Amino acid sequence: MTQLWRVFGHLVPIVAGVGILVGSATAFFSWVIQGGGRSRRTLLQAGLDGLLVVWGLVVVALTLIPTGVPPVPGQGLQVQLVPFTDIASQFGTPIGWQVLVAQTGGNLLLFVAGGLLVSARRGWTWLAMVWRSAVFGLFVEAVQLLVAGRVASVDDVILTVVGALVGHGIVAAVRPRVQAEPVAAQT
Repeated sequence: MTQLWRVFGHLVPIVAGVGILVGSATAFFSWVIQGGGRSRRTLLQAGLDGLLVVWGLVVVALTLIPTGVPPVPGQGLQVQLVPFTDIASQFGTPIGWQVLVAQTGGNLLLFVAGGLLVSARRGWTWLAMVWRSAVFGLFVEAVQLLVAGRVASVDDVILTVVGALVGHGIVAAVRPRVQAEPVAAQT
């Protein structure tokens, strides 16, 4: 966790500041495009649009910014195509559980949040969530091939899909209850 903070700690205020500005602007423009109404649905959709943009900025910051770790000479592209190899390799280190929690757990949480936001905004089926999150994960990993210090791993694609499905499942479980609640009468 300490190493992760050393690599990305300086980005927190930048991403937070840019995220607040860009997310607020996105929510505002989404609200305007929807007609600027004050309905709960319009405000919710505009807010979700803003949060999705902020989530996207966080994904870019965490997955596509160089780590600062110099590449090993002669190693070339770092690609891991055997499923669960990266996750299993973390158990063999003295601080394996910390790395596992930080990297795997963080990856899952990041994409659970994305799954929550996308499901709440778009209302996709679980099958649409699977293939779209898989395509998104593959895209991120393909771009990581071009970024110094990054490893493209099939494990990250799997975690992306699992996280998105968990987020989707939470929304699917909560949505019927929220929609069934009576709306207070407006005066």
